[in-house]
Amino acid sequence: LEPMGSRIFYPTSKVMNNFSINLFKSTYTNSNYRITEAITTFSGKMLLQNSASFRIAANREFFWLFQPFNPVRPRDTNFLSVGEYWFQSISATATSNNRRPLNGSLECQYGSYFGGEKLSLTGALQCRIQPRFLFTLNYRRIDVDIPKLGKSTLNLVGAKTEYSISTTMYFTAFLQYNTQEDNVNMNIRYQWRYRPMSDFFVVYSE
Repeated sequence: LEPMGSRIFYPTSKVMNNFSINLFKSTYTNSNYRITEAITTFSGKMLLQNSASFRIAANREFFWLFQPFNPVRPRDTNFLSVGEYWFQSISATATSNNRRPLNGSLECQYGSYFGGEKLSLTGALQCRIQPRFLFTLNYRRIDVDIPKLGKSTLNLVGAKTEYSISTTMYFTAFLQYNTQEDNVNMNIRYQWRYRPMSDFFVVYSE
């Protein structure tokens, strides 16, 4: 169940297109309708005339942990206890003009996390060369500090390339490095849309 309500204001401005206040609620339940995950987000967003945007949000999350879990060191034998957990966090997000060939976004989130604290920073840079090429570089850093389990820093670095061979053939390649697991994931995909709503894929993953 995911209801959302928004109130949008359109000021007379050469800089700002609109400003909105949003309330969002997401709830997941099991087959007995017991809530397993939920998040409530209250946010404000400003959209500029050039499509750049700024957003601030306050979040309250619920998580029912029904298996032992260690978010700091997955292979450690010290786990969080099974039970119900509540988190609170605030976040700020900025995106640049996505109409430009070079654009990006930046997000910072800080709050509580399983009895500790979590700080995450996410950035993305996108380069578009019309009409065929799109390159995206992503970076995410997560710092977790849980007194019971310790501290951990996770870095995710990813790159994605999309190339349109024609209006019916596409090539996509994705590469990501995870410092917590010290591994690299690679996915390469060829897509041929031989008729509307009908696709043929060749995918290589490692």
